[in-house]
Amino acid sequence: MRVAPAPGHLAVHMITNGAVDRTVQNWIADKFSRSTVTNTIAVLVRVTEQSLTSPIVMTR
Repeated sequence: MRVAPAPGHLAVHMITNGAVDRTVQNWIADKFSRSTVTNTIAVLVRVTEQSLTSPIVMTR
């Protein structure tokens, strides 16, 4: 499985819908495959869901 490396540098509370949209547009412009984009979004969803339920990750 291949995953694109962005937006890993952002704090959880800084990841917005707009930031994700811009990142996905950049991946498409950079000609990442559909499966890479899909896999990366899936990982991003899992990480953000876990960060909201985990006491380890501070969201603010």
